[in-house]
Amino acid sequence: MLLTSTRLRALAAFAAALVLLPEQGAAAAPPPAPNRFALPMPAITAPAEPYGLYQGQSTCNAIAKPGVLGFEKLVLGRYRGSRDLGIIRGCGVGGRSEHKEGRAWDWGVRLDRPQEKAYAEDVIGWLLAPDANGVRAGNARRLGIMYMIWNRKIWSAGRAAEGWRSYFGPNPHIDHIHFSWTWPGAYQLTSYWTGTPYGIGAAGGKLDSLWGSEGWLPVQPADSLRLITTLRWSDGRYWTVSQSTVSAEVAIEERLPTGAIGSAFGGSGRVRVPIPADTTVTSAALTAAGSVVLAGTTLPPPGSGVPAGSTLPPPSVAPVPTHDLFAMRITTAGVPDPTFGVSGIVTWDLGGEESAAAVATIGSDVVLAGSSTVTGVQSMA
Repeated sequence: MLLTSTRLRALAAFAAALVLLPEQGAAAAPPPAPNRFALPMPAITAPAEPYGLYQGQSTCNAIAKPGVLGFEKLVLGRYRGSRDLGIIRGCGVGGRSEHKEGRAWDWGVRLDRPQEKAYAEDVIGWLLAPDANGVRAGNARRLGIMYMIWNRKIWSAGRAAEGWRSYFGPNPHIDHIHFSWTWPGAYQLTSYWTGTPYGIGAAGGKLDSLWGSEGWLPVQPADSLRLITTLRWSDGRYWTVSQSTVSAEVAIEERLPTGAIGSAFGGSGRVRVPIPADTTVTSAALTAAGSVVLAGTTLPPPGSGVPAGSTLPPPSVAPVPTHDLFAMRITTAGVPDPTFGVSGIVTWDLGGEESAAAVATIGSDVVLAGSSTVTGVQSMA
């Protein structure tokens, strides 16, 4: 079962997810405040999102996100003569930046040009002023703005009470404003676009209608796959890991926070990877680099016995084949990792019948937890 802390989502092969949401009381909306800005005030009566906390860049997914593109179009369409200085940045260029995840935008306005300085002040004022419902910084919160930098100052949603603070970065930001978004804002899931505050949701435990088809998604083809687990990446994407019931392979799907199929993993968001015969995958995990690690048990080829160096006594009769622990690492390209074991696979024979219950990753290290019928203690690395 997949649980989220806010909305209800489900991934279905044989399962669905359900999360109950607190009921929100309907408060009467105050009369709209006069709008003195060039950008229109959205007529949204629902509560605004809380101030977005800092979610720094942790992956490389340099594809412009829809919420960023929508804001860019809104601003450039209203402030003629201002410039688009870019959303995405190469993964190897500079240090940590949300540009590398497609959720930052540099808007070209110059401090030394009075018209463009006025543009900058108008947009900043629109973002931070009370919205049509009197909510302070309502538009910034509804768009999911995480922080912005302009003229040697930075405003952060997570530190909104401090206002504009001094910024000491090497770029003074006097020829552009830098905007960064939270992940829900970047994916256009916030109330400015949907009318419903992200993270509050509908009352009564309803499925999230913004995710997939009425809050659930099929794992294709569901009739020949056994869903093993769902993995969530820090940027809000999901991976489903399933094992085929008719062939020796696993199926992995990448899903965006909207539920749409992704394109980063394996180049298409869907991959099928062969695994050894007589292998059962029981769990999976994500590494810091975005690789998928599978774990389970596998039946070794005929002739396999007690591993070399084992402290166990040699068998007096031909041993009955027993399962070994199994791990496989699949790169972000959707292929077995050749730097991990042999062809991406590592097995461990502790001399008995082994079963893997769970796998976790610490950086690039893989940790398996399981059981064996062998008595005594053995180590593996």
